[in-house]
Amino acid sequence: EDKAIVTSIPGTTRDLIEERIIVDGYLVHITDTAGLTQTSDDIVEREGVRRARLAHAEADLLFWMISPPYPEGGDFEAETAEILQLLAAGKDIVIVLGKDDKGSSENIEAALKELLRNIEIVRLSIHRPESTELIRKQIKDHLQNLEHRYDQETLITHERHQNLLENTALELDQAAQGIGRGLTLDLAAASLRQAAEYLAEMTGDSIDINLVDTLFSRFCVGK
Repeated sequence: EDKAIVTSIPGTTRDLIEERIIVDGYLVHITDTAGLTQTSDDIVEREGVRRARLAHAEADLLFWMISPPYPEGGDFEAETAEILQLLAAGKDIVIVLGKDDKGSSENIEAALKELLRNIEIVRLSIHRPESTELIRKQIKDHLQNLEHRYDQETLITHERHQNLLENTALELDQAAQGIGRGLTLDLAAASLRQAAEYLAEMTGDSIDINLVDTLFSRFCVGK
């Protein structure tokens, strides 16, 4: 689909170009952004860079495209500084060396691997269709890793649920500390009752307000 103007002139892309694709059964939202031009007097280009940075902050995976002529000297340092900053922020990045058929990418690949340890680097050329499959594989692998990570964690996505769980933890901690200080069980039960009510509010279940009292009535406290 012809969605945007494409030229060999740097700075052509200004707006965010978005599309949804299916990669091995996963729905993927992809966004093409402006390149991060370091200095520009063009107000439109600066706005494109600003929007690109916002998109980067929201992305799960970044493909960082570097095409010939490859950056050297200060430009290379500025490019890698941007990447290091994103890596430090916890972003997953794959560097894509574009137009690999136009020139040798061995030198810049070696330099990037020396500076950016353990980062994925893919060589891309439209004249080698198999290279695009490497991009698809990176997307698939990343999504599978996310899926595995989510399977290992309990995701709390609703702010209200997060607050209720935090309040529950506070009440339980207060009850435990009170018992540790010699607080009577009936007084500690007030915190436990409140914790149960917070959980009930989150799950939508009804809690018998006499439940905690009934449980504590069966305790035999020795001295």
